[in-house]
Amino acid sequence: MDALDGMFAFCFYDQRHHKVLLARDPIGEKPLYFLHRSNQLFAFASETRTLLETKLSEGSICSKGIYFLLSQGSIPPPYTHIEDIKFLKPGHLLEINTKTNVVSERCYWKHPFQKPWEQGGFSEEEGTQLLELAIRKSFKRRLRSDVPVGAFLSGGIDSTYVCSRLLQAGASALHTFTVGLPGQRGDESIYAREISKRLGTTHHEVMIDLENDKDWLSQALEDMDVPSIDDPNT
Repeated sequence: MDALDGMFAFCFYDQRHHKVLLARDPIGEKPLYFLHRSNQLFAFASETRTLLETKLSEGSICSKGIYFLLSQGSIPPPYTHIEDIKFLKPGHLLEINTKTNVVSERCYWKHPFQKPWEQGGFSEEEGTQLLELAIRKSFKRRLRSDVPVGAFLSGGIDSTYVCSRLLQAGASALHTFTVGLPGQRGDESIYAREISKRLGTTHHEVMIDLENDKDWLSQALEDMDVPSIDDPNT
């Protein structure tokens, strides 16, 4: 697992040793959901709706998952909004023995800064240098692509930072995209437009009229697999 680098969620079936291995990337960019009922049933998918459509799930609402959704805007693993559907934690893998039906879970990944911190930590200057090196490496990796790289630019601090660091990392002809809500409170398209000019990106605006584009909003909500406070915007 240490040799894998990137974002992934996969299943590997080892027929010779009667094992199924499910794994999720260290940061949890790709989703992987599963349903395990005693020693009789195990099912998995990349969307909760798939497991619901199979009728294998009882479909009962998970009160703990809804609590997290209402209190922090998202549901953390291993919970979902469905009681018997679990969310594999980032950096974890599941191993299923197909002979005994035993399912075991373990963490295979440790944060690279965790070990030096446990051994006594480091100074503020050392921490700053380590963080800067990690950020540079991360943005250079984001530019690995067979197609042009684009970036979401909302006009806020975080997306502005991301776009500027992409350019510093060597992005050429960076295309930025903004979803605007003309005349609505909270519309940041004017700020995104100004930031694009300053950064020199090729900017694209997608303007949405909430009154006349209700079909778009309905479709966005329908396409959401799990409840979130941010998905329609994204």
